[in-house]
Amino acid sequence: MRPDGAISFANHHYCVTFRCGKPVHPGSNILDFVPSPSHNRIRNTTANLTPESPDTVLEFPITDGQGRNCWAQWTLKGRFDSHGELIDIVAIGRIIAEELRYRNALEDLMRISNDVGKSQEERARMILSVGVKYFDADLAGITRLEGDQANPLVLNFHLDHVRERHTFPREKSYVDLVLRAGPVVAIHDIRETEYVNYPFYENLPLQSTIASEVYVGDRFYGIINFGTLKARKEPFSDKQIQFCRLIARWIGYTLEKHFFYVGLQVNAERYRSIFEHAPIMMAVMDKQGRLLDVNAAWLDRLGYDRREVIKRDLADFVTPQSREALDAEPLDRQPLTIATQNLDFITRDGVIFATQLSSLAVSTEDLPILCVWVDMSERNRLREEMNAANRAIMRANEDLKRFNTVAAHDLQEPLRKIRLYGDQLTKHLPQDSDPETAHAIEVITRSAERLSRLVRDLLAFSRESERGYASHLVDLNPLIEEALGDMALLIRETGATVRIAPLPKVRGDAVPLQRVFHNLILNALKYHHPERPPLIEVFARKCKQGNCELIIRDNGIGLPQGAQEEIFEPFVRFHASKTTGTGIGLALVRSIVEGHGWTVNAHARDDQPGTDFVIQTNTAAAAGQDSDDPSSPHNDRRS
Repeated sequence: MRPDGAISFANHHYCVTFRCGKPVHPGSNILDFVPSPSHNRIRNTTANLTPESPDTVLEFPITDGQGRNCWAQWTLKGRFDSHGELIDIVAIGRIIAEELRYRNALEDLMRISNDVGKSQEERARMILSVGVKYFDADLAGITRLEGDQANPLVLNFHLDHVRERHTFPREKSYVDLVLRAGPVVAIHDIRETEYVNYPFYENLPLQSTIASEVYVGDRFYGIINFGTLKARKEPFSDKQIQFCRLIARWIGYTLEKHFFYVGLQVNAERYRSIFEHAPIMMAVMDKQGRLLDVNAAWLDRLGYDRREVIKRDLADFVTPQSREALDAEPLDRQPLTIATQNLDFITRDGVIFATQLSSLAVSTEDLPILCVWVDMSERNRLREEMNAANRAIMRANEDLKRFNTVAAHDLQEPLRKIRLYGDQLTKHLPQDSDPETAHAIEVITRSAERLSRLVRDLLAFSRESERGYASHLVDLNPLIEEALGDMALLIRETGATVRIAPLPKVRGDAVPLQRVFHNLILNALKYHHPERPPLIEVFARKCKQGNCELIIRDNGIGLPQGAQEEIFEPFVRFHASKTTGTGIGLALVRSIVEGHGWTVNAHARDDQPGTDFVIQTNTAAAAGQDSDDPSSPHNDRRS
């Protein structure tokens, strides 16, 4: 044939194979018998023939007299004149079975897969070209579905209304066809189907198409599609459908690998940024202790340049003592564990500072060791300051104990003498003496007595605040009986009624606990309402956590608004004019209760006058020894 494709001669076998035995008229163009998708490949191949490279091999089909495409492998040999101009081409062909074409296409895919020098997009275009050749297609593309929009990512054609990376509605894309009829669609003549009435056909009227879903991992990605502008004479074969499915999987695998490598690169950059900009010293070392990489904080803290550090031993930057510790305890002694060591670094200026090293090594693999150092200088300084402060506090406490003991002893003696001589003055004072003198002596004696009582209570409070408490099983019932016995006279004087419900056994120290109940009951007797006799109830109840609450309830004058916490402070007396006292009793109660690990609170009663003092213990009430209704007393003390 001539360079323009006009046939000069066709042998008998060619006419029998492709033209049903009819001769080929001279001047007929070979492109008239070849499907249009192969025209450009034939033109480009013949145009590349030169005197230096006159031979080539090309596969393309010939449409026979019955409209079927018969694939052949053609060996083209060009003849040139003395000026190097192409005179004519001798084309010798042999029929190729579909099995061989399928195998050749697979080899092309393998070759593309092994070409590591190509980018992801170049690989995708090369894979499309394999499909275009195998399916003898005009158009091919990879389209991604993004929400309800189709995004053509890679195309082998150029149309104004269908451009790469120009999204348009899904229904105008062949993605819609695959989603309707997939996962693999193979239509040799769309005009014979209902799909000619769909928007995707109006947008791009392919006459035949073969397409398949593309998945990246388990996620639907989009489709790969091959089409022709003229209808095929025969349906797609099973091999072609199988190859379309295979090429879609190949695209999915290529995309998945690309996304994986992109993710690795992003993570590598992220971790590199974290490593480089971390505010603590970090380094990577090999098993021999040589520094492979260090971050900015490491260089800034030691005052070195990166070039002065890399490939040097870590031991070059630590004190001799720390160097010995590194030799005795290598960092990679255990696999996949975080080891910690204390190391002292020496800066470039000779300053020594303490660090704590944490290292992660995999001893079974030849992998580097990640090391992180925390600067301990400030923490060590603060710890030393805290230890010094604790020692000062301990000395102050010891001094305070001695002061309390000495003060209590030294104060009690002059107070005792004041009371003694006050009594003597009162005794020897004449009957007709000045009343003001008698009153003055009485005030002096009463104040000395009050001050003596205050000193005793203060000393008791100080001792209770410092002591530890035993933990024995204590029966509260006889304990309260003893406390009531000590207050029997005051109970009679006030006309009080004391109701004691059965109480549980708790773990604690009996003597201090007896003082708690003594002080709380005494507080209720002292601050009773002047218009009604005191009623004091003591009972226990379970709380939601299963612990036991001890309640001391009175009907006294109650608490001022917002005084529930302040009432337990030392020297606080809200009704000082109505009663005598030092203001230490309730403070002592809280000190003892909290010393046992319990809590105590005061609550004003909502519906009745008085106050509830609630002690929440960490002991569950014994069976049958809790009551929410104290109206049935176990024991009454009355006037």
